Amino acid sequence: MANEELRVSCVAPASPNRVFAAWMDERQLAIIIKGRAHIEPRIGGRFSLPDLFLYGNHLSLETGKRIVMTLRVGEHGREVADSHVEVLLSPVAGGTLMQLRHTDIPPELITTLEERWLKGVLEPLRDFLAQIAADSLAMHPDRPAPTIRRLVPLKRAAPTPQRAAIRAALSGLDRERRRERMEAVEAKRMARARAQRLAEAAAAKQARVDEIARQKLARADEIARAKQNKIEDAAKKKADAEAARLADKQRKIDDVAKKKADAEAAKVAEKVAKDLAKAKAEAKRLAEKTKAAAAKQKADAKRLAAREKTEAAKRKAADKKAAVKAAADKVALAKKAKAAQAAAKLAAAKQAAAKKTPKKAAKPSKVAPKKTAKPAAKKATKVAPKQVAKLAKAAPKKPAKATPKKLAKPAKAAPKKLAKPAKAAPKKPAKPAAKKPAPKKPAKPVPKKANKKR
Repeated sequence: MANEELRVSCVAPASPNRVFAAWMDERQLAIIIKGRAHIEPRIGGRFSLPDLFLYGNHLSLETGKRIVMTLRVGEHGREVADSHVEVLLSPVAGGTLMQLRHTDIPPELITTLEERWLKGVLEPLRDFLAQIAADSLAMHPDRPAPTIRRLVPLKRAAPTPQRAAIRAALSGLDRERRRERMEAVEAKRMARARAQRLAEAAAAKQARVDEIARQKLARADEIARAKQNKIEDAAKKKADAEAARLADKQRKIDDVAKKKADAEAAKVAEKVAKDLAKAKAEAKRLAEKTKAAAAKQKADAKRLAAREKTEAAKRKAADKKAAVKAAADKVALAKKAKAAQAAAKLAAAKQAAAKKTPKKAAKPSKVAPKKTAKPAAKKATKVAPKQVAKLAKAAPKKPAKATPKKLAKPAKAAPKKLAKPAKAAPKKPAKPAAKKPAPKKPAKPVPKKANKKR
């Protein structure tokens, strides 16, 4: 399909140089179109208005006269082939006439591009320059408004006799050349007109051929479409019949499968019921068995608890007897220690008296402690069985505080000798307490050891 041409024009109230400067200044052009603009004012430079989908490159720039560029129109994400744009600036009364000529445009973009160039670029540029002129006039009211006049060719002076003679001489020489030049120009014009007529005739012929071909193609498309519709209708009817037959067959298969599944489900349900009854009987038997085992375990636990309680009572009684025996031994040891301290004190007093008296009186002082030590042990063994409960708590407290204060200097060796039997006394009866409750036998060697050490 042949491309078309677009022509739009507008008059801006400014000089051609001022209009050209506005076209080449990307900041001013961005303000004019109220969008983005990227201009490179050189031949081969870029011309881009992204908000209007216009992208191109400068081919020719003549200050104040002419702007030529290639242009691509991006429409809905697709690129259209390059087209050519020419902007002519010519002075007129009241400003500058901007004539825009856009060629090689696809027919479907004519209306869109006309609106973009006129409403999006030329008219906003005119309004922008008019506003600048109005602001300048308001700031400087005394300055006259600039007037832009049409360029008028200068009038030639009246010919003089000398000039007429010179012109006649020159015209005689150049007349032949001018005639030949005019003939060549006329021949070129006629050749150009003939070529244009031939091109128009060829174009018309090609248009007729294209129209005939288009009609044939349209007719062939209609025939093919009708044939395709018939084939599709027949295929659809056949597919519907086949689908109905398959649906009927599937329904029968489903009925047979459903009956078979119902019979199988009845068998499975009967088998499940039998298994359930069997499982219930087995569960009942296991429950009774578990209950009997629990009762037996409970009786065993009760019997074991009674046995443990009896053994605990026996252990408690044995521990009590051992504690009583240990307390009695402790009291006996305390009394023996007290008697030993008294004996040591008496011996110290006798030694002190012996130092004052002559040497003959020193012999009976050695026998005195041995006679006093025997009745002290007999008294301790007689008193221990009667006062076991009272002496177990109160007996150790009194001698523990009184003995170190009175006998601190003279009896340093006496507590060290009696410290060992005091610790060993509770350990010996603790072992036979579980087997033999009678604590009388291990208590005999304690006083003998103490007497020997003393």
